[in-house]
Amino acid sequence: MSDTGKDIIQERQGTHGDPIDNMAAIANVWSCILNHDITAQQVAMMMSALHIIREVRGDHIGVEQLVHAEGYIEIAKRVKQQYTR
Repeated sequence: MSDTGKDIIQERQGTHGDPIDNMAAIANVWSCILNHDITAQQVAMMMSALHIIREVRGDHIGVEQLVHAEGYIEIAKRVKQQYTR
């Protein structure tokens, strides 16, 4: 993972809280909305996919979409590590 991706995770943790906890909370809400179980890892993977799609489409010019995607992939790895201990 690039230093920029790590910086984004650390920066966001300061403003948004623990990323693993956030992915779990989002998974709970999405699971209720969809009436289908969604895991915290799946949330992180879908968020990464969202940023990849934005990059491919050229949306949000000036935003480092691939860095954000990389950050979410790192969060997905951390979620997997935490839940498979």
